[in-house]
Amino acid sequence: MRNLRIQLRSIPRALAQLTPILGALLLISPGLSRSLQEDTPQDGGISREQAALAEEQALIRRQLRRLRETMSALAGRLESEGRVHAAGLLRDALEDLDQRSQESNGRTLEELIDSSRDDLSGGRTMSALERQRAVEARLMRLLEILLDRRSLDTLEEELARLKEIKEALRELSGQEAGLQEKTAALRQASKTREHLSLEAALERINQEQRDLLHRSEELAHSSGTFDLEQLRARLAEMLGDQELAVGALSTWSPADAQRLEALRPALEAARSAEEQAMSLQESADSLAASAKADDLEASAAALTEESARKGRQAQASGDELLQEAAKALAETAEQMRAANTEAQKAAARAAAQTQAQQLAGAATEARNAARKARSESLPAAEQIATEQTTTGAAAKRIAEALREAQNSTSPETSAAETDRAARGVDEGLHAQSRMGDAIKASQEEGQERSERLAKDLEHTAASPTQPQISRASASQAAEALQRGAKAQQQAAQAAGSQSQEAAKQAAQQAESELRQALEALDEAIAQAAEKDGRQDQRKALAEEQASLEEDLAEAAKNTDSASLGKSAQEAVQRAIEQARSAMKQAASSLSKPGQGKAAAEQQREAIDALNKAQNSAGEGTQPSSPEGQQTAAELAAEQERLRQEMLNLARRNQERNEAASNEALDSAAENAQKASQSLSQASGSQSQGSPSGGQEEQNQPEESGGLEQAEEQEARTQQDLQQAMRELEEEEQQYQRLRQEELLFQIKSEVEAMRTSHSEQMKATLSADEARAGSRNVSRRTRITLRSIAREEDAVGARAKKVADALEEEGVLVFHEIMRNIESDLTRIVRDMGEGGGYQSGAPLQALQNDVLQSLDWLAGALKDEMERREQEQQEQEQSEDDPPLVPDAAELRLLKKLEEDVLERLAQLQVLHPELEDPDAELDPLLLEELTRLAYQHRRVGELFEYFRRRLGVPDPD
Repeated sequence: MRNLRIQLRSIPRALAQLTPILGALLLISPGLSRSLQEDTPQDGGISREQAALAEEQALIRRQLRRLRETMSALAGRLESEGRVHAAGLLRDALEDLDQRSQESNGRTLEELIDSSRDDLSGGRTMSALERQRAVEARLMRLLEILLDRRSLDTLEEELARLKEIKEALRELSGQEAGLQEKTAALRQASKTREHLSLEAALERINQEQRDLLHRSEELAHSSGTFDLEQLRARLAEMLGDQELAVGALSTWSPADAQRLEALRPALEAARSAEEQAMSLQESADSLAASAKADDLEASAAALTEESARKGRQAQASGDELLQEAAKALAETAEQMRAANTEAQKAAARAAAQTQAQQLAGAATEARNAARKARSESLPAAEQIATEQTTTGAAAKRIAEALREAQNSTSPETSAAETDRAARGVDEGLHAQSRMGDAIKASQEEGQERSERLAKDLEHTAASPTQPQISRASASQAAEALQRGAKAQQQAAQAAGSQSQEAAKQAAQQAESELRQALEALDEAIAQAAEKDGRQDQRKALAEEQASLEEDLAEAAKNTDSASLGKSAQEAVQRAIEQARSAMKQAASSLSKPGQGKAAAEQQREAIDALNKAQNSAGEGTQPSSPEGQQTAAELAAEQERLRQEMLNLARRNQERNEAASNEALDSAAENAQKASQSLSQASGSQSQGSPSGGQEEQNQPEESGGLEQAEEQEARTQQDLQQAMRELEEEEQQYQRLRQEELLFQIKSEVEAMRTSHSEQMKATLSADEARAGSRNVSRRTRITLRSIAREEDAVGARAKKVADALEEEGVLVFHEIMRNIESDLTRIVRDMGEGGGYQSGAPLQALQNDVLQSLDWLAGALKDEMERREQEQQEQEQSEDDPPLVPDAAELRLLKKLEEDVLERLAQLQVLHPELEDPDAELDPLLLEELTRLAYQHRRVGELFEYFRRRLGVPDPD
């Protein structure tokens, strides 16, 4: 029964309301079977026990009817919600209820229950027992349907169909690979002599350019100018950053923060007045609406609620006008509630209208006060806004917001813009602070870079490869860098102390020193180049580079006659022009002293352009001969045939029981169609490769197709087929897992049934042995009893053999060995209990029976542990796959945040309403204590819930 309860808990959530009904049926039915076995029929009528069992059968019948009605209603609801799978399980279960199977002698489940009840009422116990067992089996089958548990045979059939599709997919993948090889061979054979010459020339020139780059860099390194040029590039970048820092210091004005702070009082007053006006106007609108309402009772309730809210706001803010508004709302509500006659109601409405007008007037006065405060602050903001500083930018935004508020006719817009202006003060001050921090950080970083570059420069200047004449200039550059680093340190310190003028002067000094260092380094490079003595080598490299550019120009002439499509031809020509331009610049740089680094960069640009030219030259190859075009047409037809097979295979895959669409297989068919179209275009035909011959495909430009494109699309098709294969393999693994779980469940059920039967025979053996009382003679009655026990034990042994065979087939060797031992022990027990064994029943035989029981217990425990491990593994896998929950975590956390905010707001209100809370010695009201306790509990629960989410989502512990 415990196992049944575990199974019932695993019913899908959508079907969970069926659990109480089905659980009652499954728990009652086995009890009836046991009672029937224990009950002895009496002659001349039925026993009291049989009558009670008949009543329980009637209860099962009523529960089953209720189950049918619930499933029928739930199926319709789930179908309307689009939950097809769960609804399908219910429909299958309803169909099973009406099924007339041969195992049930052509009866439905309900008819079986009725027949069992009739047999009990008629005293036919054995017949009732047989039907009750059939009822129990049918109920278990119904449970398996609702649990979506498929039989072992069904799973193996699914696996067989899946393997057929995998085999067909493997065959398709092989054919697609062969087609790709044929396309590659056709592409190579379709290249004209000029095309091949172009590719060979590009390959040769590219290689020679790489070699030339290598020799150019070696020459630059050996001359000593290359290292100096790299240092110069670093220094030029540092100088640019320092110029930006000086510019930023020009816009930074920490002293202006006080002028910005001076705007705060008026802006805060304007914001407070706007908020007051909005609140008063809201109350006025509520009173005006209540004056026109037909239902004064409802209006009174609404006014009472708003009065309480306004009262809390007034308490929190100390606003007397809001307090008066709350009082007016409460008085009007009370007058409306007390109005019974038409005259009283008219008077209440008039009073509400009067109060509304008064509050509206107060709101207007508050707006005027806000306007006045804005007018006072606007000129000062506009004056600061004229300055090109960070503070001026903040003041400009404040002035814009103030003008928007002043010019707006919408109270909401005026309030919002006033709030924006007030917030602008804090934003401006924060920007000022950030600017100072950024300048300080930039100067500290600049100092580190300058010091590091100075050391590198000193090291380079001391190198033996450097000419003596350039070392002095390099040393001067290093000294200037050291001075620049010191100035940057001073600028950082000044920025940290909010001294803008000192920081600016120091930064400008650092800029000047870096500029002097750059000039000295340029001088060092020029001196090193003059004394290099490798002018002839540089000249030779420059001439070689120019010659290589001429070779490329000559190779470019073959692009017009190469077997290329128009777009590929244009791409090749464009890349060659880029390469030639970079080569010319490199030749020029190589001919000048101190330009080794620039020449290397230009040579790399030439190599990149040559790579693009080579790639483009391989694209858009079109067969020009009739034979090549015919071959392309045949390949297009072959690709179309494979595409149709892919579509058929995809359809077969979807027709499998509950199989999901294989997107990779669909993508493979789509890429195969594109490859077929490219091959068709390469053949000069538009009709092949398109099953529909659509106008859209016929209108594609010629250069959009080609053998290179076809080959690439065939490669993508092959990749998609391999991905589809991997997905099918994953699905196969899932089916294998389901099959193993089902097999484990069946074996476990079988082991438990064997244990139950064996335990009963052990009890019977003990009773029979006790009846013999140590007598050596075996009575006829004892022999009959022992033969009966032996038959039952033999049946258990046969079941053990069946389980052992299944375990052996699955390769579970240890389990299989234990089960074989059980079978062997039971065979011996059967023998010893019979005539050949002398009708034994004593301690040795009972000990052997106990060994069988212990082995069965071991197996049952091991199987239970394995099933629990799999269940835990599956749960962890489902979490890692991030299946969407009923309510997303984000939605729950948002609600949790609101709950905490509400708690904090209520606590703040209590602090305002009850100043005695600040006094630790004050005696608090019990109701207040109760409210505090409630809030404390809510706060604690928020913390607990957040902790749960934090741990479940893997958020690290707070520091």
